[in-house]
Amino acid sequence: MEFEFYIIMNKIILNFYNRRDNAGFSLIELLVTISILALVSGFVFFNHSQFNSQVIVENLAYEISLAIRQAQSYGVQVKQTAGDFNEGYGVYFDINSDEFFIFADIYPVSTPNFIYDPGLDEVVDTLRMSRGNEVDDLCVESDCSPSSISIAFLRPNPSAVIKADSGTEIYDSANIYIISPKGVKKRIFVNRIGQISVNSVE
Repeated sequence: MEFEFYIIMNKIILNFYNRRDNAGFSLIELLVTISILALVSGFVFFNHSQFNSQVIVENLAYEISLAIRQAQSYGVQVKQTAGDFNEGYGVYFDINSDEFFIFADIYPVSTPNFIYDPGLDEVVDTLRMSRGNEVDDLCVESDCSPSSISIAFLRPNPSAVIKADSGTEIYDSANIYIISPKGVKKRIFVNRIGQISVNSVE
């Protein structure tokens, strides 16, 4: 009797699983599943894209700060250029350009003016802001009207000489703001004593 009951129960369970395996999805279940997958995929893609944009613009900000530090190193360590050791070195930013330069301040001869003079000063390295990243703003102290900034160094002083456009005034600090196509902003801060930092902008 118990053996027969066991056989009958096995048949019922097998029939249940066979029916369940062959049932498949209904149209509504299929649509709900696809909708959930689309929502999750869209959420992951959006977050990945935003994160990727943030990483790229942050890398660019550190690349800019390293370029400024490199110019400082050239100026203090007296890198030779054009057969002389008396030139200063600097980094030049233009708000309308996606490039920035490390330059040797060789003009005027023997009396550096701490400003990048196109065609007269020697370009040591050209760096490009790729993937749609660009300069959003250039500020000296609280003035954000300049269209260009030169940050230069001359031995034996590691201090920065910060000038805006082609003016003669020396400023205490500069801020270079960069922005990604997704609107992620970073600020590179440089002051007169040679301190350089990278900060996020809300």
